[in-house]
Amino acid sequence: MKKMTTLGAMSLALKKEIDELRKGKMTVRPICIKCRRFLKPKKTGMYFTEGMPSGDPQTTQWMPYKVWSGDVWGCIGCGAEIIVGTGQKPIVEKHEHGFDDMRRRLGADKLMVEDC
Repeated sequence: MKKMTTLGAMSLALKKEIDELRKGKMTVRPICIKCRRFLKPKKTGMYFTEGMPSGDPQTTQWMPYKVWSGDVWGCIGCGAEIIVGTGQKPIVEKHEHGFDDMRRRLGADKLMVEDC
């Protein structure tokens, strides 16, 4: 299987963006307020974990709860990045079989959102 180059991935992301604009799914690209620029697609299919508080009042630790996939967009002015296009449902949740294995295989443990 041919490995996708960064330029190829960006071309696919741009095509996806244009398709979404045409279908009315996204009315305008995300905007960087600081730089007054439209954000550009950087990576499609970024896996990440949504965390939840551990429940222990003695600690501020978070534990993995859901795995999501979204697209990374970035500002070429200041370097700010966001994730958009996650869909309505996570890929897998903590109570489902194979959660930890899937989270690790997808690399979703590289970014855990620690916010409720």
